[in-house]
Amino acid sequence: MTTNTVGDVVRVVITGASSEIGLILSYYIARGDVFGPNQRLFLVLVESSSKLKQLKKGTSVELGMCGLHLIHGQKCTHVLDEAFKDADVIFLVSGIQSSPGLSRNDIIGVNALEYK
Repeated sequence: MTTNTVGDVVRVVITGASSEIGLILSYYIARGDVFGPNQRLFLVLVESSSKLKQLKKGTSVELGMCGLHLIHGQKCTHVLDEAFKDADVIFLVSGIQSSPGLSRNDIIGVNALEYK
């Protein structure tokens, strides 16, 4: 990945943001562990429409309470076209869970269709 010049804001999209993994990943990104301690960020937190309320009351609030200075904006949405527009980096955390009889290829195929 080519990083933006110092001072630019990197637009980071995280799907499945209301999950435990989504919350933890969001925190580490916003803390500076992924793009560096000085990289300003605009976070786009994505979740299904049925979990959007949970996202707004959970992950979004948690990140706000942490006082992370790298966050220069944040948006919660369930609309993928809106979320992915102008994204610099996308973390696809959400998807179907594994279950008996599903291979990794099956899971990857089904999840790929979700974002197609």
